This record gives sequence, C-alpha cells and structure tokens, in this order.
Amino acid sequence: MYVVVANYLKDEPPLQTPRNENHQCIVGLRVLSLRSNRLESLEPELFRHTPQLTTLELSGNALYTLPADVFAGLQSLRYLYLSDNRLASLPADVFSPTTALLQLVMSGNLLQEVPEVVLGGCPQLAFFFVDHNRLKSLPGRLFANNTELQTVSLENNSLRSLPAELFSGTPSLNRLLLGRNPWNCSSCDVTMMSAWIASRHIDIGDVVPRCSGPGPQAGRDIHQHSSKLHVVNFSRTPTLSSKMASPQAVITDLDLSANQLRLLLEPWLTRLPQLIHLDVSHNRLVALPYDAFRGTPQLRFLDLSNNNLTTLGPFQFALVPTLSMLRVRSNQLAEISVDCFRYNSALTSLDLGDNQLTHLPEELFQMTKSLREVRLDSNRLRSLGQRAFQHTPDLEMVDLSGNRIGEVAASTFSSTPLLKDLSLAHNRLGFLYNDTFRCPELQRLNLEGNLLRQVGAPLVAANPNLEVLAFANNELSRVEDGAFVANSRLRVLTLGHNKLESLNPSMFGKDAALEEFHVEANQLPSLPGQLMGNLTNLTILNVSNNRMETLPEGLLSKLSRLETLVATGNQISSLESGSFQGLSRLRTLMLGSNALSFLPYDIFNSCQMLETLLLEGNQLNNLDPAIFGSTSQLRYLDLSHNRFSRLDPRVLEKLSNLTTVALDGNPWQCDCLFADVLGRIRDRQTTVGQRPLLCQSPEDWRDKAAQDVITRLSCGTARST
Repeated sequence: MYVVVANYLKDEPPLQTPRNENHQCIVGLRVLSLRSNRLESLEPELFRHTPQLTTLELSGNALYTLPADVFAGLQSLRYLYLSDNRLASLPADVFSPTTALLQLVMSGNLLQEVPEVVLGGCPQLAFFFVDHNRLKSLPGRLFANNTELQTVSLENNSLRSLPAELFSGTPSLNRLLLGRNPWNCSSCDVTMMSAWIASRHIDIGDVVPRCSGPGPQAGRDIHQHSSKLHVVNFSRTPTLSSKMASPQAVITDLDLSANQLRLLLEPWLTRLPQLIHLDVSHNRLVALPYDAFRGTPQLRFLDLSNNNLTTLGPFQFALVPTLSMLRVRSNQLAEISVDCFRYNSALTSLDLGDNQLTHLPEELFQMTKSLREVRLDSNRLRSLGQRAFQHTPDLEMVDLSGNRIGEVAASTFSSTPLLKDLSLAHNRLGFLYNDTFRCPELQRLNLEGNLLRQVGAPLVAANPNLEVLAFANNELSRVEDGAFVANSRLRVLTLGHNKLESLNPSMFGKDAALEEFHVEANQLPSLPGQLMGNLTNLTILNVSNNRMETLPEGLLSKLSRLETLVATGNQISSLESGSFQGLSRLRTLMLGSNALSFLPYDIFNSCQMLETLLLEGNQLNNLDPAIFGSTSQLRYLDLSHNRFSRLDPRVLEKLSNLTTVALDGNPWQCDCLFADVLGRIRDRQTTVGQRPLLCQSPEDWRDKAAQDVITRLSCGTARST
C-alpha cells in the first residue's frame, strides 16, 4: 500500500495518530509520503500503527524538533527522508526503533551537532546524508555501530576537522562527500583523514574538499594541494554572457539552477575548458543556440530539466562529444531531430521524461550505442517503431510509462540483450506479440494500467530471468495454462484490479519461486488447491476484494513461509479449524469486511508468530476464551464494527504483548462484566484507541460513552473469574 499526503495546511489541526477506525487502512502501509507540507511538529508514537512501513518521506516541511519516540513501531522502516526541514537538534535515541534502517537523509536542516549514540540502533545503515546543515563537529564514535555504512555525505557544513577514529568501524565505506567545508589543513586530523581516504580509494564525488587555511593553503585540494575546482553559483539573472567566466578560473562544477535564465548567449562557455558538470535546471530557457556549449570538451553531465525548451535540433550537442548524462526532463519538448545525438556516442543516461513528445524518430539513437538508461515517461507517445532501440545494445533500463502507446512492434527490444528494467505502465496496450519482449536479462517488467485481456506463456518463456511482473489494472479475464511454468525466478506477480473469475490451477509449476502474489480486486470465488500447493515460497498473498465465501481447511497448509495474508472485502462467512493450518510464520492476517459470525476456538493454533489480526466489519458476537491461546505474540487486534455486546475477559488473558485492541462500533452492554473487561485492558496498559466506546444497553444509557457509564456503576473491586 502506498499513500501520498500533500498540501497539508498549517492552520489545520496538528497531524495526529489515526483513530482506531482507520487502523485497518494503515496497518499494511508500506510507503508514506508527507513531503512538502507545512508540518511543524509530529505527535509522539505517530506511526506506531504502521509496522510494515518501509519508506517514510517527511522532507520539505517545517519540522523544528522530533519527539524521542516519534518512530516507535517502525521496525521495518528502510528509508527515512527528513531533508529540508528546520531541525536544529535530535534526541539521542530518536532512531533506536528503526533497527532495519538502510538510508537516512537529513540534508538541508539547521543541525549544529548530532548525539554520539543517535545511530547506535541502526546496524544496517548504509547511506547517511547530513549535508547542507551547520555542523561544526562530529562525535568520534558516531558510526561505531554502523559496520554496513557505504555512503556518507557531509557537504556544505562548517566542519574544520573530523575525529581520527570516526570511520574506524566502517569497513564498507566507499563514498565520502566532504566538499564545501572550511577544512583546516594545519590540523593533524585533516592530514590523517586525507591519507586514509587515499589509501582506501574512497570516492569523494565531484566536489573536491578544499582547505580554508592557513595562509597560502587556502583554496587548495586537501589531497593534492592544487587548485582544480572552482564552484560558481550565479545569482538570479535573465541572461548569461561570456564575460562571466574569469580567464583565471578553473571550473569543473557549475551550478546555475533555480535562476531566471532565458538565454545562454554564445559562446559563454569558451573559457571553461575543464567543465565536467553543468546544472542549468529550473530556469526559463526557451531555446539552445547550436554553439551554447562550445569550448567544453570535457563536459560529461548536463542538466537542462525544468525549463521551457520546445525543440532539440540537429546536432544539438555535437560540441560536447564527451557528454555522458543528459537530463531534459520537465520541459515542453514536442520535437526532437533525428540527428540530435549523432555525435554523442559517449551518452549513457538520457532523461526526456515529462514532456510533450508524440513520436520518436526511428533512428534517434543510431549513434548512442553506449546508452544504458532512457527515460521517456509522461509524454504523449502513441507508438514505438520496430527499430527504435536497434542501435542500443548496452541498454539496461527503459521507462515508457504514462504515454498513449497502443502497440509495441514485434521484436522492438530484440537488440537490447542487457535490458533489465522495462516499464510500459499506464499506456493503451491491448495486446502483445509473443516476441515483443525477448530479453534474456529482463528482470522487471511493468505493464500496469493498460488494456490487456490475457497473460500467455510465450511472454514469460521469452524472458527467463523475470523477477517482477506487474499486470495490475488491466482488463485481464484469463491466465493461460502454464503461463509461468517456464520461469524459475519470478518473485513478484501483481494481477490485482482485473476481471479474473478464476485462476488456472497449473499457471505455476511445482515449488515456484514466487514470493509475492497480488490478485486483489478481481471476481475470484475461490483459490485452486493445486495452485496454492505449488506456491510454497510465498511470503505475501493478497486476495482482498474478491468473491470468496470461505478458505477451506488445508488450502494454505503448504505456505509455510507466508508472513502476510490479506483477505479483506470478500464474502467469507465461515472458516474451518484448519483454514490457517501450517502458517507458522504468519505475522499479519487481515480478514476485515467479510461476513464471519463464528470462529473455531483452535483456528489460530498454527499462527504462533501472529502480530496483527484484523477482524473488523464482520458479524462476530462471541469469541471462545481459548481462541488466542497460541498467539502470545499478538500486538494489534481489531474487533471493531462487529456484533459484540459482551466479551469474555479470558479472551485477552494470554495476549501479554498486546498493545492495541480496537472495540468501537459494537453494541456493548454496559454492566459490571464489561467494566471488568475494560479494567483488565487498562491494567495491562493496552490502548483501546481514542474514539469512545458507546453503550447499546441498558436502554437508559444507549449511545452514551461506556467509560462515563461505567464510572457510575457500583461494581466493587472483585474481578469476575
């Protein structure tokens, strides 16, 4: 599940923990973006109901502080983005719950220091970005527990030296960005750091770290003591002329982004022969003179994205034959000359996404034989010529998503033997030729959001290394017999939001490698036992929003590796004692919005690792006291919106790890027995949520808050047994 929340207004109430009735919607959440809002603060334990969250985007807000326990419960979090906020300090243990964290980005804040133990709870951390802050120093043992660390960015701070022991425990470090800091080259620590970087062959990026002093050392490379880099950031100006380049300047990296440039007057780069990286993105350029880049024979990276360019003419980049990466994304390109890249044989990465292109000249890439990445997403392309990629044998990634392509010619990708990642999502494809994707190295194929009606075996057989295949949001009504038998590496298959009324029992071979199977939002009345018996490596199975009435005993018994089962929104009215037999690794079970009125007392006996159980929106009115006897690891239980009027206190007795139980939306009888149940829950510090429970009876207390009613009862202190 993926959620993006945008345009959160500052004058709205603060962002708070979701109420209990919303927990069922977010407990399976994996990606959450709250980027570019106006959030100034976050509530403690805000994300505790999202245990499966792997990516959290909080960049571009106005956060000035973080509660120490704000990330409690995020034990699965892998990517955390906190850049471009106003953070000036961090609680020492703020990241201790995020034990699986792989990447942490805190660029563009106001940090002057970080606690020595702040990363101690993140042993898997590989990428750490704290550039563009106000750091003056770092504690020597900051990375003492981060042995997997690979990349650290400390650029644009106020660092003058680093402790000698800072990176002593990071054997995997291979990239360290230190540029744009006032390094004191008379310090022994800087000398030792420089020698260590050289001995380990650490990549320091394109911005070389330089000395700020003393005396004649100012401006020198801390490694080579020679002037090779001069960074220029021009202020806002509508034009740029050759007078702006000093004849004494040796510039390799030039950033002109986010100005108001409309013209690049020729030949303004003639005095920058050492230029390697040029960023002119986010300006107002409407055209490029033919000789705009004259005199830059070493230019390799050029970013022209987010301008107003409408055309790329013949030999547009002929004067920069060394060009390796070109971004012209988010312009208004409607036309590209067939000879545009004729002299750019070194080009490896090309981004033309988010423009207005309706067609590609068939020989556009005839001279770019080194291309590895091509992004053409979010244009208006209607078709692809059979020879579109005929001259790109090294191509590894192509993104054509978000166009209007109705047909892909047979053998279009037959000349791309190294292609690994191909997206044609959200186009208008109604059929595929059997040999459309004959790519022996293809690993990820995204065909979501098209008009495809069936999946055939030839597609998979022609791509034996496929690992991820996405067919969601099409018009699929049939999957052919043996469609995926020929593929032994397919790990993820999405067939959700189609028109499937049945699944072919033999669509997979025995012991298939599939780990994730998504068939939600179809019209399936049942799951074939033979099919389930072949998918012994499944970890995630999503069959929600279909027409299933039961899960027969033994159907899932061979799925011993299954961790998540989502069956919400079906018509399941009965389950058997063995419905979940063999699911010894199951952690999340979602059965909400069905028609269950009874559950066998031993139904969860095999689910000893179960942590999250959603039973909301059914017709349950009673649970056997022994039903959770084998699920002592259960942490979240949702019984809301059923027909409970009473709940035996023994039902929750063995759930020692339970942190949340949702009970709202039931017709509770508010008496001393119910008071006893709530008292036991309260004594164990288990929360029942923020929404009050309402009484259904006695009649005098109908629709009254249960807690208010119970305080008026004279029940004594004895607990029922």
